Amino acid sequence: MKKIHLMVIALILLSFSSCEFGGQDGIVYRSISFNVPGMKSYYFNVPEGEVPDSSNFPDDPDVEGFVFEGWRRNINNSNENNVFLSTEEYDLNTPIGTDSVDLFAVLIPSSWAEEGSVYRQLEEGKSKISIDSTDDLKQLSEITNMRIEGSDTFSLNSVPKINSGFDGVTVIIEKDIDLSSVSFDPIAENYNYYLPRFSGTIQGVSGGENDVVTVSGLSDSLIAVATGNVTVRNIKLSGEAKTAGFIKVVEEGEHVVLENCISDVKISAENEGEGYTNGFGGFIGEANASYYIELKNLKATGSVDVDDVYDSVAGGIAGKLTSDGFDISDLEVTENVLGGRCAGGFFGFINTSGDLDIRNAVLNTDSGNTATISGSYAAGGIIGEVSAGDIKLSSCSVNSYTTITPEESAGAYIGRGNCLSIEDSSSTNNTSYEKYGDTFSSGQNM
Repeated sequence: MKKIHLMVIALILLSFSSCEFGGQDGIVYRSISFNVPGMKSYYFNVPEGEVPDSSNFPDDPDVEGFVFEGWRRNINNSNENNVFLSTEEYDLNTPIGTDSVDLFAVLIPSSWAEEGSVYRQLEEGKSKISIDSTDDLKQLSEITNMRIEGSDTFSLNSVPKINSGFDGVTVIIEKDIDLSSVSFDPIAENYNYYLPRFSGTIQGVSGGENDVVTVSGLSDSLIAVATGNVTVRNIKLSGEAKTAGFIKVVEEGEHVVLENCISDVKISAENEGEGYTNGFGGFIGEANASYYIELKNLKATGSVDVDDVYDSVAGGIAGKLTSDGFDISDLEVTENVLGGRCAGGFFGFINTSGDLDIRNAVLNTDSGNTATISGSYAAGGIIGEVSAGDIKLSSCSVNSYTTITPEESAGAYIGRGNCLSIEDSSSTNNTSYEKYGDTFSSGQNM
């Protein structure tokens, strides 16, 4: 008798699998469901091959602050926790096929739905997107994070699949923007790894070679996580941040370019660090496994103070850089760099399997400002610690009003290093410190 009961239960479960229901007349039924993020789902059954009865359809959702733009199918049924909606609205007059239909309400924030908005430009597939207001820049952040401030309703499940990482897109900031009056989350600071990291270009409109657009009132980095091909140019940032002014972390960057930018950002990390990285810098916190990095015509006028963060690496330009290749030129730093483990006027730590050539880098041009470079393990006026092939410092200068500590692991140019050779014949050391600190190759050419 027990075996019979188990067989009956198994048959019942089998009949309900795949939302297939057989009636007494042999008709197979499929379900059609209507889902609204943050609200209860609704569904009813439809005979296979028939058009759903419109009298059973729920009313269009009316959510304050959002615009309803129809029902769309989930195109990623393999993972119910990760919904991506079709780019096409579902036709409710379509006969039900052999699969049940899972529909989601498209809810676009009212600000996104306006003609010419950042979202509309992205939805239209434009390769160049214009930003000319604080709201526009905030919307760019919202799109990359799929998060709207103060809304429990909105989620990734509310919009069709779009290029939310701005891959291959150039974002043009048309004029100065002040973020001091709004809550601005860094671009691509999302914890959902199904959302892409930022992989595009952000640039200010330039009326000349050295013109920049200013984004002021920053309370954290402009970009949290970037990957792939990333370019930032013609922008000045001012305000405060906890990791870096421009980019906290670059993950596996193909080609990373920062060009013609100014960081007037005060970096002051909390004691427990930021969770992303232990690298901190005026422009980049940390770049991991990047293939090629270009840093050109950059000026840092803020400060980097992360002395209380355990094992931190700090630099006026970047904290920690790992790359197969670099193109570094025309840098100026006039700020204090206080790191935990390694500190450098320009770079806390650099690691490359290739050669390293730094051209025209000047530390502390302002005689009224005594820059302090401090790291417990290594400190250098240009680089705290470096591992590279041949190193060449061309037309670099570290000026006399610079303090580097601790002296036993300090160098006017580099604190600690491992390399094949160093050539610095055209560079100037105006300090009382030796050019190089500890553990350098015997093949130095100085």
